[in-house]
Amino acid sequence: KSIILPSSNPCNDFFDFACGKWVQDNPLKPGDMMTGTPLGLEALLHTKIKEFLVAVPHNASATHADRIVHKVYNMCIETQHGGVQQFRELVTQLGGPPFTASSRPSYEEIIRLTGGDVFPFFQPMRYFDGELLGIVLASIAQLFPEHVPKRRSLVEKLSLQLAADFGSTLSEERLEKGLNGYMDLLNKLEAEVYIFDTRPGDNAQRFFNDIGELSARFPNLHLKTQLDAHLQHFGTNFSVIVQAASYFEKLTRIVYDQPEDVLEALVIELFISRFGELGNSYHALWQESKTTGQDVEKECIKKGTMAMLLV
Repeated sequence: KSIILPSSNPCNDFFDFACGKWVQDNPLKPGDMMTGTPLGLEALLHTKIKEFLVAVPHNASATHADRIVHKVYNMCIETQHGGVQQFRELVTQLGGPPFTASSRPSYEEIIRLTGGDVFPFFQPMRYFDGELLGIVLASIAQLFPEHVPKRRSLVEKLSLQLAADFGSTLSEERLEKGLNGYMDLLNKLEAEVYIFDTRPGDNAQRFFNDIGELSARFPNLHLKTQLDAHLQHFGTNFSVIVQAASYFEKLTRIVYDQPEDVLEALVIELFISRFGELGNSYHALWQESKTTGQDVEKECIKKGTMAMLLV
């Protein structure tokens, strides 16, 4: 039995309908319950989100994207009889905001708020060319409660990766790849597992820049986790490691607004744990180069490479 009234028009009343007022005004009747579905509501929503994303074609128009996003909200809400209550409980359990509708912005207004959430499933994104190519699952972390740090951390990283993967295109192949990765990682929510894209060493700066730009959007990602991942990714390529350290020093000051000694302690801890005495040598070179006004990266690369040859 559909719970959507014939008179309901979520396309014209998107905020009230999708964000909770309709749900709030239509509570579950006593004795009602979910029946006849093999899927939990959470799994159902994930399935519908994937279907929705795969269906958004490359270069989709704003009108077409609007139509699809309304459709997916309908599909999420249009569960069997009793689904509204389970939907509300699920959102509450996942740490979602209360069901209120203090304002009623139009969908077009919501779509322009690129930095804000369109609760509860995803947020619209405008890419760097200013064109709305489609809706990307970029705020899935909002579904998860703050008190589950590992789960939240992993999903934030996944959201970050999806945003990077999609870039300025939404081809079906890239969507399928991104969503397959999303579904796989959902099965590993309790594990701190994240693998960066494999890129050649000569593209390291591009890699750092990508991560930095996305890190600015997710400042809760711990700096140590990010830097350690870089070190693991690039192994013992000393010149690239120096670039990473120099980059993260800037990132720490600008994005995280942390004092320099925080990064210094972090870098030396990670380098010693990975490179032993070479880590100590690196730290000494770093300090010496800065006090003498030398090119820190150039000096560290030159002396560090020599040190590695002598190991």
